[in-house]
Amino acid sequence: MHKELIKRKECGHLRELNQQVDGIDFYSNDYLGLARNQLFQEQLHALLKAYPAAIMGSTGSRLISGNSRIKMEVEAFIAEFHQQEKALLFPNGYAANLALFSCILNKEDVLIMDEKIHRSIYDGSRLSFAKRWKFKHNDLHDLTELLKRASRRSTGNIFVVVESLYSMHGDLAPIQSISELVTAHGAKLIIDEAHSLGVFGLDCSLKQEIKFPIFARILSYGKAMGIYGGAILGSKTLIDYLINFSSPFIYSTSMSDFSYLAVKESYSFIQAQPNLANQLKQVIQDFSITFRGSMKINPGPIQPLFIPDPEVLHQTVTRLNAHGLHCYAVRYPAVGMTESCIRITLHPYNTLKDIQLLNTLIQPK
Repeated sequence: MHKELIKRKECGHLRELNQQVDGIDFYSNDYLGLARNQLFQEQLHALLKAYPAAIMGSTGSRLISGNSRIKMEVEAFIAEFHQQEKALLFPNGYAANLALFSCILNKEDVLIMDEKIHRSIYDGSRLSFAKRWKFKHNDLHDLTELLKRASRRSTGNIFVVVESLYSMHGDLAPIQSISELVTAHGAKLIIDEAHSLGVFGLDCSLKQEIKFPIFARILSYGKAMGIYGGAILGSKTLIDYLINFSSPFIYSTSMSDFSYLAVKESYSFIQAQPNLANQLKQVIQDFSITFRGSMKINPGPIQPLFIPDPEVLHQTVTRLNAHGLHCYAVRYPAVGMTESCIRITLHPYNTLKDIQLLNTLIQPK
């Protein structure tokens, strides 16, 4: 272990924990600002006063002593809100993906995933015996070829998984075209909506373009929703299967009731505060105007600035942090060897002055 750590440090990829300090946030996933929203905090405090016992531990797996009326009511609310048959909650989106992909795949199955898919999906699928193939990022031709190949060779199910909004590159998947391709080849589509939930509407506006059934949707409440938790949405059969066969669900102590209540409160708060999404749109527009011509601009809050030279990347982030701008350098193995970048994330509370300062420091004269 020591040798591996030394090797990682020498190549500039060593990760360390740093204490948070005050500054301008260009690195968190708090896309709508709920994690620092004073009104939302007050509503959660009021919720806790109304349900004081809900903060306590659940005492066990949901199959034993960890279930409750509150948990089941919140899951029913989420399923109805997203027009799905059932929902199942987990501590976070990573746990949800681990539970889903370690469980539903058999050795006869094929999982076709976008090459930029989140690490949690890789990790979950590695716990299965299914064949795992990658297609080039958002490349419909490459996906088509793999679907044809899977149709010829596979005796089991074919699954395709994409992110609606990619967590590192910040671009959107061509969901409508992918859903048409998947259906035409008799495959099943899974969409991870962790980074789009709340940003493009609470029931992701991308979903409205999809004309065909989705096998499963994965949501994460630790980004724009401002809290924590994750959910798998799908058919009653899928959720019942997870309850019976998914080890991360069966053998884990469940979250507290308050965690579930906070998820529901987050939905209500965002519905009552449409100005947050509008403010984010304005910030993205300001960023687009300020950085036009110097980098590719994405439609969402994630704006990666690619700096493949590790020394230049380190110097740039150090300079930004020294001026109180919190930015994060994303390096291998979180991204490919040639895709090191500053992952800039935008929020309603980022001002035009903040963005202009960021631009000045990134591109010093």
